[in-house]
Amino acid sequence: VMLRQYPAGAEKLVALSSRNTLYTIDLAVPGAKTELARNVSTFELFDTKLIYATLAPSILYEKDLVSGETVQITQSPIDNFDSSAKILRSGDGHLAIIDNKKTLYLYDDVNAVFNLVARNIVKASFSPDKKKLLYQNRNELYVKYLRDILIQPYKKIGDVDFITRFSQPIQNSEWFSYDNEHILFATEGKLKLVELDDRDERNTQDITAVRSPLKIKYN
Repeated sequence: VMLRQYPAGAEKLVALSSRNTLYTIDLAVPGAKTELARNVSTFELFDTKLIYATLAPSILYEKDLVSGETVQITQSPIDNFDSSAKILRSGDGHLAIIDNKKTLYLYDDVNAVFNLVARNIVKASFSPDKKKLLYQNRNELYVKYLRDILIQPYKKIGDVDFITRFSQPIQNSEWFSYDNEHILFATEGKLKLVELDDRDERNTQDITAVRSPLKIKYN
């Protein structure tokens, strides 16, 4: 069973059963559940937006949990998409997926297609300011720009920056959301901070020694 909690303040869960049925569960009413969809392989909840994929042939849908409206996102089936695939959504609606072959795609809502970004991707995340997509393979970090950046260092929509590479695996990466201009990551037994600004020389700082972090959290 796969579970996700509603936004703060709502005593509800979204659950995917072993029979591939998607439900909402009302914790305030024992035994109360409402069926949302059938033949679902995986899903993610982004605030009140629920995005789910059907079993093969895989089609993506978005359901607004407030209005109840459901919209079909993809018109054609997505290949290599099952319960191990990942769905990502930015705060302003940018959509990306990582399929079961670890290939990253970004959705083009004008042409209604997923475009290839990179292969062998272990993690990706949208920046809190909604302007960038961070992705990593085993040893490298990259950032793709989703909007024009009109202050230095200038960037155009679609630009991709190679950020850093290490011989040892990069174990995790997170946006430093204080300014959205730095990335936290762990490798070589250290937590590091790297800046996006590539003018002159990109700076990377060692923060502290760590042991194989699975998650990075800060305040």
